[in-house]
Amino acid sequence: MNLAAALLLVRFREGDANVRSVWLCTRNDLIQCLAVAATGVAVMITGSRWPDLIVGVLLAAVFLRSAWQITVQARQELKVAGKADLITHSRPSSASV
Repeated sequence: MNLAAALLLVRFREGDANVRSVWLCTRNDLIQCLAVAATGVAVMITGSRWPDLIVGVLLAAVFLRSAWQITVQARQELKVAGKADLITHSRPSSASV
């Protein structure tokens, strides 16, 4: 199901912060599902906990990077929207002319 959702959302990966966030969350869910399954096999084969720890750290890095990207993009969009709002509200009204 995650794969189908990711395929539907891939065209929005460069959209505004809201749409891009949905894409990144869906992509991250797919990555997590595949990584957890592969890690389970690696732990079973090796008998070690290291694959689980390594994949956990890598997944945390992927999730944190996505969160950072959305935060930066949203702040930029807010800054642009704020400037547009200032321009719109700085015009003199027709009543005062």
